[in-house]
Amino acid sequence: MSDFEGEWVQARTESHFCRDGYYGIKLTRISDGKVLMDYTNEHIDMWRDKGTTNVRSKHGIYRNVGKNPFGSNALLKDEELYLTDFKIYEKKSNDNPQAVDD
Repeated sequence: MSDFEGEWVQARTESHFCRDGYYGIKLTRISDGKVLMDYTNEHIDMWRDKGTTNVRSKHGIYRNVGKNPFGSNALLKDEELYLTDFKIYEKKSNDNPQAVDD
């Protein structure tokens, strides 16, 4: 985590929410342009339940260490997250979403 601590990092993600979906993320440190992570995963099920017609994105610090994520764990510590110039947009919007029934 030392590459991230005390640094501004640009995060770019792209996802396609469907049964044969896609997710990609690229994290770049602003101070020197170093790419800290570049990950893609294609052909993954990105849809939740039958009858679902929309997706709600979530952004923040998510932590789960061990079998009891709500108990105390020495590996977890307090963190801070500062966001700026935050943009979310649809690359291709769907004016008539249909429920997924499979």
